[in-house]
Amino acid sequence: MRSKKNKNFVLNNDSSLKKDWKIYCGLVLVFLVFCVGLKNNFVVWDDPRYVYENELIVNPTIENLIRIFKSVVLLNYHPITMITYWLNSFLFGMKPFSFILINISIHVFNVFLIYKFVLKLNLNSSIALFTAIIWGIHPMHVESVVWISERKDLLYTAFFLLGLINYLRFLIKENNQLKASYIFFLLACLSKPMAIVFPLVLILIDFWFQKKINLKTFLDKKVFFIISILFFILSINLLKSGDLFEILDKIGTSKSVIENNFSFVDRINFASFSLVIYFIKAIVPFQLHHWYVYPQLDAYIFASCLFPILIGLILIKSKSKVIQFGLYFFLINIILVLQILPNSIAMMAERYTYLSYFGLILIFVTYLINQFNKNISNIVLCIIISFFSFLSFKQTQNWKNTKIMWENTFQYYPENQKIATTLLNIYKEEQNDLAIKTTCQKAINAGLKDKTIYFELAQLNIKNQEYKEAILHLNLAQNESSDKTFNQTIYMNKAAVYGWIGQADSSAFYIQKFQNK
Repeated sequence: MRSKKNKNFVLNNDSSLKKDWKIYCGLVLVFLVFCVGLKNNFVVWDDPRYVYENELIVNPTIENLIRIFKSVVLLNYHPITMITYWLNSFLFGMKPFSFILINISIHVFNVFLIYKFVLKLNLNSSIALFTAIIWGIHPMHVESVVWISERKDLLYTAFFLLGLINYLRFLIKENNQLKASYIFFLLACLSKPMAIVFPLVLILIDFWFQKKINLKTFLDKKVFFIISILFFILSINLLKSGDLFEILDKIGTSKSVIENNFSFVDRINFASFSLVIYFIKAIVPFQLHHWYVYPQLDAYIFASCLFPILIGLILIKSKSKVIQFGLYFFLINIILVLQILPNSIAMMAERYTYLSYFGLILIFVTYLINQFNKNISNIVLCIIISFFSFLSFKQTQNWKNTKIMWENTFQYYPENQKIATTLLNIYKEEQNDLAIKTTCQKAINAGLKDKTIYFELAQLNIKNQEYKEAILHLNLAQNESSDKTFNQTIYMNKAAVYGWIGQADSSAFYIQKFQNK
């Protein structure tokens, strides 16, 4: 065991020029882990509106490039991200390969920036190396890297980190101005609004270097805070109306995502529960999928409200600067997407951890290296890297196409009506009767009672001349339906089935119901 004086952090006394070859090997590893995604396709999950059905991208003219600056896509204003899609289309065409390749390349660059950022924090090169690589191959980051629509995560993180590194250079007197940080912060906000927490991370860096935190600390960063407030107002307006007082053009849905289905107290419960899941998946990244639905408000969700209290106690009681810095970094970068202020139809998402997980990984790597001898810590960290690389390689394939993406999610939420019926529509297009039947049965066994599920089974029964089963499923569909138009379809089907089995009176009865609209 190492001496306790090294417990919090280890000064960077290494020659980084001699050590950098290791990070370059790590960057190659990160690229290889994700390169299987180069065979992936677009998915029908935001990709149509962002890319292959977006006229601004499909037709990359100078006129459309200018239009990008006043366009809102799916209630988001991120022109820098959209410009990179425009460039992708202009230079390489509309094949998904080039879009995914650029995503992976930006991610690899971000891994290098994480490495440099940790070195600038005066932590040694081993901590910087392992933190960067584990962050780079973490399975929870697959969504941000290989899902084409999530390039905004990659871009805002790149500019965010560049801004932080420039600020660190300013603090340690390597430069004497913050102009570059202002520019990088603005570019980050124009890539994704999540970057608005940047000024708080600057204050966290001041804390790291033991600068006194007072009113002057905030006033010194007034330009950053002004930019942050402006983009916060913009984002709130877009979430509510989608057009910034009719100044911007809307592309995609104009429906606000701010809904009142849950009370504020409910959302606090969900936020606490999400925090628990984020921490668990940071360590055990299993059962990953593209859509985490809101669960029922069961007792275990209410119990999760104790978790933020536990985190607060750790922050208050801990004397470790690394633990405090890492936890604050994580919380600052994830607070906006805990759905306290709703901005998504999902309770949580793997992409939300893209930058924020840096804080948790830094804590783990630093603790392991400082508490155990070099051989033990290196072996453990290499095992983790190997295991996470395998998981990320496999998870990348779950984004291969739309069907595989929904199949992967369905296995965790077979009782969800939206997920089940979406998958059924895919199978119907393929005319895959076996998959339709299996999916319907799994959904029913999981407790889903839905008119569409029963009706699809009835259609298969009719096709296979299983008329008794067809009537049973049509009855179940009717029991779950309050839609008059849908019921008319059921009556028409019942009339036909009863006619085929020779029950003329029943057939006539449903013909009469169908005609009495």
